Formats: sequence, structure tokens, C-alpha cells
Amino acid sequence: MVRRDGEVSKLLIAEPPLLALPSLAVFVGLNEAIFLQQLHYWLIQSGKERDGRLWIYNTYEQWREQLPFWNVRTIRRITGELKDKNLILTTTKYNQQKVDQTLWYSLEYRALDDMTERADQMDNVATSAAQVDNLAIWSGQTGPLQSDRVAASVPETSSEITDRDGSNLRRLSLGEKYDDDRMTLMAYVEDLARELNDQAPLSSTTTRMVNLYRASGLDMDTFIIRLMQARAITQEKTSNIRTRAEGIGPKPKVAYMLAVLADLLGLRDEQPGN
Repeated sequence: MVRRDGEVSKLLIAEPPLLALPSLAVFVGLNEAIFLQQLHYWLIQSGKERDGRLWIYNTYEQWREQLPFWNVRTIRRITGELKDKNLILTTTKYNQQKVDQTLWYSLEYRALDDMTERADQMDNVATSAAQVDNLAIWSGQTGPLQSDRVAASVPETSSEITDRDGSNLRRLSLGEKYDDDRMTLMAYVEDLARELNDQAPLSSTTTRMVNLYRASGLDMDTFIIRLMQARAITQEKTSNIRTRAEGIGPKPKVAYMLAVLADLLGLRDEQPGN
């Protein structure tokens, strides 16, 4: 971008930008969304057809040159998670020499469509339940609302959570569990749960994250920046983290990260000790 004095900032766009849809990031995670978009770009630009699908051929170092904000280890982790979700395919069978272990990559478009279709169906269930509640209110209905029966008939759309002491068991409503904030943060929690070996249920950790977000009073973008800072601090301080199962497998570090995040948000005194 050119300023009035004619100077150009190196930190503003002067090269082809990397793009990723926020809605895709909600489903698969921000890093994974960026990688999928970059893979799609190269498939349609220079993909080579093999066995009825398009492939590209890249070393990890070539990926790092395109995505310099990641190291090779991060790229390996991202591609591994996308393979586990059946969103990409990799193979070495198209290499001319067997000793060449460079991977070919292809995108599973059908699996990506299926993922978004399931999310749309979930949204439709939540919308239907809300409409039933509105009808009940206008008709003067008393007692349990119809949406409670809708939620009970679709167990995947509701969950029970319990406090650490086993008390305060309650059922999350459709609107509470699947509002925009929760869906956005859930994608990050899923990634962090794998990376930091979370031992708690996904719904429980997501609820804690949503509570921190709402208590912070920050906008979502700023909160995510603080979350990534807490993640980096946690990884840096891994050797200092003590767990009840020292020396047995990877350390569970999510509780530590949430405490760090609460510190960064100025909410530490409001959070139970981790």
C-alpha cells in the first residue's frame, strides 16, 4: 500500500496473498484450511492426472518455501491430521524411482463436501428447534418446550457436562452448544487437544474456552491472538509442566495452556487453579 509520502510498507500486500475461508477454518482448523486452499490452488494450476484424479508433487521443503511461517515439523503435522480426516491423499507410487519417497498430494473434494453437509444438517436441526420454541411462546404453551423433545431425539446435538467435583450436571441446549462462537472455538480446541494431549472431553474444554472468551470481552480475532500466544508459551515451557503421570506418554498440557491464557486475559483470579 502506498502512503501519501510515496513510501511502501513491506508488511502490506505486494505479493499474491494466501487465502482461506473462515467457514473452512471452523471445520478443519486455521492451519489446515490454509494448507487445503494452497493444495487446491496448485491442483487446478499444474496438477498432473493419475488414475482419474489430479495430483501435485512436493517435498516438505518446497511446502515450507511456499508457507514460510511454518517449519517442516508443522507441515508434517498438518498433512498428517488432514490424512487422518480423509481430506487429502498422499502416495509415492507415481515416483519413477522407488528410492524417491517424495509425496504426491491430492484433495478429497467429496469428503470435504460431506463435512460441510453434515454441518448444514446440524444447523438445520438447531434452526428447527428454535422455530418450535418460538411457536410455543406465541401459543402460550407452558411446561417443557417442544425443542427439548427434538433435542432428545437427536442425541448428537446435545451433551452433558459435569464440574470437576461431579456436581452441577446439566444439558447444553442446541443454541448454547452450536452458536457461532462455540463452533469457531471448537475448531481450535480440536487442534490443540491433539497437539497438547488433552485428557478432558472435547465438550468440556470447548466450554471452558468459550467461557474465557466471553469473560474477556475481546473480539474473536484478538482472543485468537491471545490463544496462540498461550499455545506458544505452553510449548516453550513444556519441561516445567508437572503432571500426575510423569514419564508416562506425552504430557497433557491443555490445563496449563488455559491457565496461561487466563493470565494473558487478566482473568487468572477468576479461574480455578490448574
